[in-house]
Amino acid sequence: MNIVRSILAVFIFGTAFGCSTRIAGLTVASTKNVYPKGIDVSALPRQEGVEATDIGFLGIGTSLADAVDKALERGQGNLMIDAVVYIWQAPLFIGWKVRGTVVNVPYYEDGDRLNHTQIRREVIAKSAPETPGGTSRSHSAWSRLRRGLDPRTVRDLLGAPAEKSVSPKSTIWFYPDIEGGYVLFAGDRVKSWKAP
Repeated sequence: MNIVRSILAVFIFGTAFGCSTRIAGLTVASTKNVYPKGIDVSALPRQEGVEATDIGFLGIGTSLADAVDKALERGQGNLMIDAVVYIWQAPLFIGWKVRGTVVNVPYYEDGDRLNHTQIRREVIAKSAPETPGGTSRSHSAWSRLRRGLDPRTVRDLLGAPAEKSVSPKSTIWFYPDIEGGYVLFAGDRVKSWKAP
């Protein structure tokens, strides 16, 4: 029983008095081979405030890359923007902490190499035409979006997109407004969206 108390006391002492120090602010960070050439990263689906750590006893086996990997997994993406890197220290534990916004850049994996010729950006028209279901500016049309809808139903609701970003695994339809909006399709079904 004394051994358990001793181990618990060492653990509490080792982690209770920790602090983190900011060591870098990065515009982009990733451990994946991502090339967002021709893609407006700021318009992609995002998860803000994603944070992850990689902490170990005396820092053994920890790395910044592992902390970034954990953040990308937590945010379900492959690129962090506006990332802030911290080193976390306590009497017995040292590690890395990273915080930022995670986005998912569309890409096609061909074995271990990315096939960038599969990514293309199509400019359709500068304004979405009127459709029976409304225009991209109609908030009631955006409120009727649901996961799993097909592209034809989305076009009926929002009109034609102004731009598309297409890859074999996903397609993003962009609707320009004051703040912009998008619809992300995984395959041929709506996965997520952001109203303008």
